[in-house]
Amino acid sequence: MIFKPLRRSQVPDSPGIELIEPSAGTATAFIVKMNEFPKEKGADGKEQIIGRHYTGFRALICLHQNGKPYLTELVNELNKTTPAQWPLSVPEDSTTRQTIESLDNAYLVRVVDFFIDSISLTQFESVNDIIRKEIWIDKEPSKND
Repeated sequence: MIFKPLRRSQVPDSPGIELIEPSAGTATAFIVKMNEFPKEKGADGKEQIIGRHYTGFRALICLHQNGKPYLTELVNELNKTTPAQWPLSVPEDSTTRQTIESLDNAYLVRVVDFFIDSISLTQFESVNDIIRKEIWIDKEPSKND
């Protein structure tokens, strides 16, 4: 069986930064963790995932810096620079999926919030635009669905 390669896209004006489509295993780990993230009541009164957490976490699992998963790099950099505030680290060769699965939910939410607070709005919008259009393409329902 031949598998298509994962979609990839360079982030403009960011040398060494690319977005890579998550594998099925990473996407599954993402969904499992997202279901554990804090929720808020939507306009319809139903509980839903907080939008900033979804877009921030989605960006983190797609981002790669110099060929390495950015989420793994971020977790370890936070631990290295401020270990009292960020006490957890992961093996440097961890995949995105392994990093997601090794962090408890509350810690991962803090990492996502840190990421969102550290990236400019323009960069965040650009990254998420690329993800929506080139990496994790939203599927339109067809007439046959």
